[in-house]
Amino acid sequence: MKTRARFLSLLIFLSLVACAVPLNHPLRVADGWVAEASISFQGGAGREGSCDNFQGCKDSGAGDFHTFGINLFQLSGGYGKVLDGWIGVMGGLYFPAWENLKEGDWYNTFGAWSFFTAQNAYLSIGVGPEIGGTGWAILAGGEIQPWGPRTWMPALGVYGRIFWPFRYTNEERDNRTRTWELGARLRVGMFFLQYTYYTQVNGVMYWTIWETAAYAQGAHIFCFGGSLDGDTGILVSR
Repeated sequence: MKTRARFLSLLIFLSLVACAVPLNHPLRVADGWVAEASISFQGGAGREGSCDNFQGCKDSGAGDFHTFGINLFQLSGGYGKVLDGWIGVMGGLYFPAWENLKEGDWYNTFGAWSFFTAQNAYLSIGVGPEIGGTGWAILAGGEIQPWGPRTWMPALGVYGRIFWPFRYTNEERDNRTRTWELGARLRVGMFFLQYTYYTQVNGVMYWTIWETAAYAQGAHIFCFGGSLDGDTGILVSR
């Protein structure tokens, strides 16, 4: 049983490239195009378990199997504009959006995001709606950068997001339900490290891998990547 559990864990590590996507755009606005790319490692949280042809589905206990996934490609792109020197307006698309929108059809391949800020050279606070084929969300957050935006000194941001599906479903697995997440981002120039706690209110996320499967209610998401916009682009070009 332990050997099979280890093998299943490896399969999940290699196969899950459509996990939940955390914050995927800057928390402050700069003039011009913005692009962000990242990779995330995700460990299960809350109720977890696995399924196979021998034992059916079984919740994990202490010392048992735990889910682990990786999102190899988290991409986002858009455009931003700062008005009157302190009002930021930004929007774009992100990929992949399947888990965030709770359905894996083609029309959920991309999700749309926006972010509106009040900001100066050192602090930004913002909120923005997001929408996709099967639901919508609100994200709020902010970032403090004591040395200003065009520097390689560290900046710290925090955010929260709540998602609501257009239509709720009652299945125990892969259901459309409300989700929420909280996270923090440490940024140095164009590079960032990010932690997010993500969970859904009801049911579990469910992934099929050949003749086995795994499920989890939520995830601890550790993410690193790079962000390029009007401010960080100046750092790169120096």
